[in-house]
Amino acid sequence: MTTEPKQRFAGAALPWITGIAGAAAVMVIWFGVTVYDAGRPPGEIVAPEPTVIAESDAPPAEPELMLHPGTRCAWPRLGAPWQDYPTAEEWQRRELHNTVGQMIAIDDEWIAPFVGGQLNEDVVAYKGPGKLRATADAVQKYSLETYYNDDDGSDMDGLKTGKGVYRPFDVDGRGGLIAEYRVTWKKAMAGDKGEVQIVAVVDIDGERAMVFHLALPDSQSDQYLPVMDALLDARFLE
Repeated sequence: MTTEPKQRFAGAALPWITGIAGAAAVMVIWFGVTVYDAGRPPGEIVAPEPTVIAESDAPPAEPELMLHPGTRCAWPRLGAPWQDYPTAEEWQRRELHNTVGQMIAIDDEWIAPFVGGQLNEDVVAYKGPGKLRATADAVQKYSLETYYNDDDGSDMDGLKTGKGVYRPFDVDGRGGLIAEYRVTWKKAMAGDKGEVQIVAVVDIDGERAMVFHLALPDSQSDQYLPVMDALLDARFLE
């Protein structure tokens, strides 16, 4: 592998983010108002019955968000086994300004990233809102060429990408596209010989794009739906 941090990165172990689960099933609210009745001794005052609020009646808690500082695009933070993607300069993906997101550490060398950032047009040109598919394909191609190498810098043996599957989506009314690719290779890495890659491109203002990138190995396929839920819940904050 190259020294550039990548989907499969040889790096030090990092702290894990553990999800926080659990909520009170029932909230009991006591209205502790003491009524002093001149005709009744204080000792005979009867406390009111508690008002019981079922969990289903309580307002849902807002999810904790990941936030990209430049675009103000935000999306829900995922729980375990996901942990925050490092912000150190050497981990920044060159095609994404201010890379933000999370990852799963598969082993000491391989990670599965779910990251986002504004597309760096010095690396991958933004082809405009009318060519989101071409932009997604260019980002995915750059990712394979840059982050999927053997120790000697050559391409991984048998690295192949299947035909992309594309579907439109939007973030707060801004048009976007989700592109999904099947990527395979010959030699098993951390027990995997393939993964799903997703590149989502959102047009910001006709000249800039927000890009999400996911590389999820087959051993972590149960995380596909949580990631898609987070992606589809993305928004732009004021």
